[in-house]
Amino acid sequence: MAAIFCGHYDRATVSTLTLQPFFIYNLPKGWYLRSTAIWTYDMRNDTFFIPVGLGAGKTWRVGKDIFNAFGEPQFTTASGCLNSGSSQGSTLHSAA
Repeated sequence: MAAIFCGHYDRATVSTLTLQPFFIYNLPKGWYLRSTAIWTYDMRNDTFFIPVGLGAGKTWRVGKDIFNAFGEPQFTTASGCLNSGSSQGSTLHSAA
């Protein structure tokens, strides 16, 4: 008997490629702007999702510890199937 990892043995095979281009711009007093959306391409079905995010964060020190808090809403700007062209959407993703 084979070991089952992350789900049922008869579910569909998945083959994905993910890219995470990121941008972080430091501001004074521990503040920063960020964009860290994860782009996903399903290589088996030729579908893709490309979100774009823009967020802000703050870092601060308490004794020897450093804390970091941020918010970054992400919107899917492109999605679809590569074989039939792409369609655009506006799905809200949350990253916190």
